[in-house]
Amino acid sequence: AEEIAGFVMACRTSINNGLPEDIILPDLDWPSYAGKKRQPPWFILTAILLAQSGYRVFMHGSAGHTANRLYTETVLTELGMKPADSWNDCQQQLVTRNFSYLPLEKFCPELQQIIDLRPLLGLRSPVHTLVRLLNPLNADTSLQSVFHPAYSDTHHQAAQLLGQKNAAVFKGEGGEVECRPYADIAVKRIYQHQTDHYSIKRTLSQAEEMPVRTKALTALWEEAEPNQQGLETVLATTAVALHTMGIEENFQTAKEKARQLWDNRSSTIN
Repeated sequence: AEEIAGFVMACRTSINNGLPEDIILPDLDWPSYAGKKRQPPWFILTAILLAQSGYRVFMHGSAGHTANRLYTETVLTELGMKPADSWNDCQQQLVTRNFSYLPLEKFCPELQQIIDLRPLLGLRSPVHTLVRLLNPLNADTSLQSVFHPAYSDTHHQAAQLLGQKNAAVFKGEGGEVECRPYADIAVKRIYQHQTDHYSIKRTLSQAEEMPVRTKALTALWEEAEPNQQGLETVLATTAVALHTMGIEENFQTAKEKARQLWDNRSSTIN
């Protein structure tokens, strides 16, 4: 945890040199670096739902470092939500639509260069861990997903060392911040600088394999076709975000709130 926190502090020094003076702080920091290969990226709908509900969501990530994965940058482009090109562009998007995605290469290209070594090295480097803790805009709340449950303690402890006010760490689907309704999930949380943990019980007996395509998101959002697994994923992930931000005092009431937000969502996704 100490090593990761030290990496993050060093990287933040470089990042802060390029930030605008009158920075707009998001409500939620959302790292997205894994890409999806087994399930559609339902978590993107959670981010959009929260943004439409008045919460400012800042997402950052990278694309293309691992073959046969669908990355957030690609999905957002296909949804007509162009990623930001600079910090100024990011700030404008946060003002106009409460959501912005800024690629890592735009604010810390040196880290992107190391991530791009993934195909050469044949495995992930420590950068894949530290980028999830960057929180470059210093949002009060940050969500983090780990590839393996054993990593959760390191992320949780590093977030404490970095003084993160609110955070949630759990094993997401494929390494992205996304609840798995077909599995029990252990969540390690920081709230108001105090640590706790809770469990989310599965609501589905097993996972249903489905094509990893952007159109699955629009189909669910527009209710073009029923998808219980997709909806349960979105609602649970939204509930984790609301609970971590302190909007609701426990996961169950947060999930009820998530359902209300979903029922009142805009008819269009962008």
